[in-house]
Amino acid sequence: MDLTKFTEEDIADINVILPDGSEHWKCAIYDPDSNTNKVSRACLKALGLPDGSSTTELRFRFKPSNERFRLPCSIEEGDFEVIISGGFMFNVRMNPRFKEPRNANQLDVPRITEILLAALASDPFYSYLWQRRREFPDDHHFYWSNRIYGDLFNPRYKVLVLELADGAGERVGKSQTIAFAIWERKGHSDSAIKWERERRVQTAANHAISVLSAEQLLREFPGSRRDVSTARQEACSASLLRADETFDNISRDRLQLEFLCTDPDFQRRGAGLKLVQWGVDKAITEEAKVISVTASLQGQTLYREHKFIIVGRETIQVEGEEVINYTIMIRWL
Repeated sequence: MDLTKFTEEDIADINVILPDGSEHWKCAIYDPDSNTNKVSRACLKALGLPDGSSTTELRFRFKPSNERFRLPCSIEEGDFEVIISGGFMFNVRMNPRFKEPRNANQLDVPRITEILLAALASDPFYSYLWQRRREFPDDHHFYWSNRIYGDLFNPRYKVLVLELADGAGERVGKSQTIAFAIWERKGHSDSAIKWERERRVQTAANHAISVLSAEQLLREFPGSRRDVSTARQEACSASLLRADETFDNISRDRLQLEFLCTDPDFQRRGAGLKLVQWGVDKAITEEAKVISVTASLQGQTLYREHKFIIVGRETIQVEGEEVINYTIMIRWL
């Protein structure tokens, strides 16, 4: 099918599926100037749906065709894609609306830990390093919770959470918090020192909690961790030190993304981009020269969308075992 000749006659109807499972059929509005199909705000309002509702699926039914193509569509304020194959229906999810990222606090740690464990479950690097996490789930959960607590009170780190707007999570039985990011300020420039000074003031009242968490960690789990391979952990630490040297050779004055995780139910829907954009904007304000990140093969696409480039590659390997590869990426500012 020639997209330049695409008209409203090619659309049979549009199906809006409400959270309760009921279906409502409405016609899409074709915009010949942009060659897109728009779902009117009035249509969504009539169905009792907010614009950009994360609980809504849209279905387009097209006349039979053996072609496969992507058709850009929009809901007035945001684009999404319909994938058509064989002329039959395909589900389309609208990107949800988010609040602006906010600073995390102690109450966010359980949810951040939950998101991290769910998001990393499919990551080969994670599975490789924490190979015994299923044998010792309590150890694994406890250590990650304390790691997040430590970052929360570390003056060089900033832990951010991203929430759904307009109570969208509650309507589908999900937490409003659906993603988080942890950024570290590197370097010793005036702006880096100011960052650390301001963060020390912000975390001073909670410093005692951080110390208690560290003491509890030593008391409850003396010795080495049971959920991780010591040999693999040492190989990982050595590899990350080499990656840091690569970054430092480019610029010591930078903002580094340590973690970026999204609830699997909301992945590839704009949450990661929102949190990366926060870092870009903050780095510009901070007058940092570079943003840096180590990325798995899965994560490269997201960072490329934000103009990151690959400046190196690293490996993690214990003798006689498989090799784990990851990339070293930066964005110049």
